[in-house]
Amino acid sequence: MKNMPNSPSSVMEGYNGKNLLFALLITTSFILAALPSMLADHDNEENEYVLAGDISCDYTLHLHANEGTLRKSSSSGEDVTAAMAAAGAVVSGVEGAWVLTLTNFNFTTSDSGSTLFLPSGSTIVLNGTNSINNTSNTLFGAHGVSAGNGDLAITSTAGGSLTTTGGNPTASFSYGIIAKNLTIGGNATVIATGGNAPSISAGINVSGDLTVKDNAKVTANGGTSTEANSCGIYMFGDLFINDNATVIAIGGSGVNSYSINIIHGITYVPYVVPSGYEYWKNDDATETGAEGPFTGNGSATVERTSKYVRITAVYSAPATVSVTNITGVPTTGTVGTAVTLTGTVNPGDATNKTIVWSIISGGTATGASMIGGNQLAVTGAGTVLVKATITNGTTVGNDYTEQFTVTFTAATETDTTVGDDDGISMTIIAVVAIAAIAAIGAAVWFFFLRRP
Repeated sequence: MKNMPNSPSSVMEGYNGKNLLFALLITTSFILAALPSMLADHDNEENEYVLAGDISCDYTLHLHANEGTLRKSSSSGEDVTAAMAAAGAVVSGVEGAWVLTLTNFNFTTSDSGSTLFLPSGSTIVLNGTNSINNTSNTLFGAHGVSAGNGDLAITSTAGGSLTTTGGNPTASFSYGIIAKNLTIGGNATVIATGGNAPSISAGINVSGDLTVKDNAKVTANGGTSTEANSCGIYMFGDLFINDNATVIAIGGSGVNSYSINIIHGITYVPYVVPSGYEYWKNDDATETGAEGPFTGNGSATVERTSKYVRITAVYSAPATVSVTNITGVPTTGTVGTAVTLTGTVNPGDATNKTIVWSIISGGTATGASMIGGNQLAVTGAGTVLVKATITNGTTVGNDYTEQFTVTFTAATETDTTVGDDDGISMTIIAVVAIAAIAAIGAAVWFFFLRRP
């Protein structure tokens, strides 16, 4: 028997084919609809993986000058502030004074001019161990940390550290850190190294001043320069090292290798070591075999050709101008009247000149007491021994003291006896009185008694 067109088997085969096609279409539509979210989830998974460890990317981490946001490549790039905060880079502060706090933050770029770029006036605060590295082979400059021609400060709240390296440009410079004026302090440890470049390679490049202070330790290593100089520090301003800070500068490999290369205008000058500094030097780019320590005296110099230099600011208390004596102290007084103890401290430029007065034993006056710190009073005549003390008057930790004697006498009573002058006056008065009486008597006798 012939199969009819609408037999159950034929209907069933047609039905299954249509449903299979329908199922494939539905499945495909679901896949296409879910594809964007799947891709987003994939990106998120990559971000989560990256943030859990070191960050390696191909862009500059750019701190926006006005907003204080962290962006990819430039101020108009993608905002990655939240992602960087999760990785240990947190921004605070205000425009013109942004603070970037790094906590165990490790960031490397493989294809960008600078790994981290900050606007002028920014401060990096270090917590834990941090690194900012550049491994790119860009055409022009490849640096680790850059403030461009702006000012930058690096500090630490708990002895944090930063290691930063420049990249390997094919036609320009490479610096570990570049800024106009750079200040490093707060017990921070910073190691900056230049990369490989045809032009200058330096650990630190500043067009202004470099200040290292507050127990900070900075090591600046020159990298490799194929056509120019390799310098630990390459700068145009002045170098200040204060408050027990240490700077180690090591020249690398280049046409010339300099530890510290200071350029004022077009003149290359050696570094003059101020008084109170110790320094070590070596013509090789290593501490092994370094000569020193030498004590800077304001004229000692570190030549650029010293490829290794270590300079430490040795803190010393300022010199004390010692007190030699105290003059003008009162030596007499009267019982019943307090004597104000004062004195002139010599020399006039003595560092400390505040006098504290006290009574010491050995005097003969009774009832001696000190009132208000410098008013000396007694109840009976005699001598009082007093001591003047000037804290740290000789040197720091050594007081200056000097003793003085004040003699008190009893108050003089009012004299009511007649003096010689008074006696003479009384005699004259008596003579005049007797003469007057005699004259009166003579007149009476002449006018009355003489008559019969």
